[in-house]
Formats: sequence, structure tokens, C-alpha cells
Amino acid sequence: MESIALGLSAHVSQARARELAWALAVAPFRADEVMADLLRRVRARMPLVLVTNATLELENDLASLGFGRNATPSHQTLSSSRTGPAPESRTVPGRSAPQ
Repeated sequence: MESIALGLSAHVSQARARELAWALAVAPFRADEVMADLLRRVRARMPLVLVTNATLELENDLASLGFGRNATPSHQTLSSSRTGPAPESRTVPGRSAPQ
């Protein structure tokens, strides 16, 4: 929450930034139903892997929609909050590394 307040303090007072950060932290989860339906339709046709850098709280939110972290072996959610950041890649797939 502090990092959110810090980012907002560049645009509003520190007190308002803390207030906004708190409001965001306690706001109930809400999903865009159009997007959730689209993901369900994709998942019905092929494996679905959601990749996120959100906090681990997102796992519970996704589970409430039926998109649990390991819903099935072919449908998963990968979170850098759980796995850590991905290592940097110095190459683009299909291209050779710079010399």
C-alpha cells in the first residue's frame, strides 16, 4: 500500500495519496464479466495460462471465477509474486544472440 501511496503522491497530496491507496486496498473484487466470459470460452477450446505480476490476492479472486491457480493440468495461473521475476533474456526467440 505504501508503494501505491508513494506513486500517487506525485499527483496529489500525501494525505490524499494514502487515502486513495487505502481505498484501493479495501475495495471488493470485481471482474469484468465480458472478459471473464471470453476467458471461459477460450478455456473451453484450448489450454489457458494466465500470467500476472499481481499480488497473491489475485489467486483467490480468480478462484472465485473458476480460474484457480492450478484449475486443471492444462489451465494454470503463473504469478511472479509466487515464482519471482523471470530472468532477463538477451535474445528474441528465433533470432541469434547479439555478438
